[in-house]
Amino acid sequence: GREKARPIKHSTANRSVDDPYVRHVVGRVAARAHAARASVVLAAEALAHADRAPDHTARAAGAAAAVTVAQAQYAAVESALGAAELLFDVGGGSATDRQYALDRHWRNARTVANHNPRDWKAAAVGAYHLTGEEPPTTGLF
Repeated sequence: GREKARPIKHSTANRSVDDPYVRHVVGRVAARAHAARASVVLAAEALAHADRAPDHTARAAGAAAAVTVAQAQYAAVESALGAAELLFDVGGGSATDRQYALDRHWRNARTVANHNPRDWKAAAVGAYHLTGEEPPTTGLF
């Protein structure tokens, strides 16, 4: 915790919460979490817009919503994987201790990534933005 953790070995700080490196990494993790939450909110808004779209624009609104959701999934998975890795950068050797099971965060993000192939979705998103090609309506989209 905040009161027990030691600063990094070569730090000039007396407490880990005062260590500039720890602060930097925690700030990066917080920014990743914020970006992931924001992209999920945007995806929810796009889905709500598609749900309210008149019949003559429903298909286009659905395609746009699917692309927004895919972008949110990509951002969330990238953020989660990066944040889980950063946890070990500042957690020291004890962060790998089985009793804390901190590796579960990386494993959970990796599992989501495996079930939602983000590079495939990124390619479909790119096609939509470049050519207007609608994303697939079946499969993993």
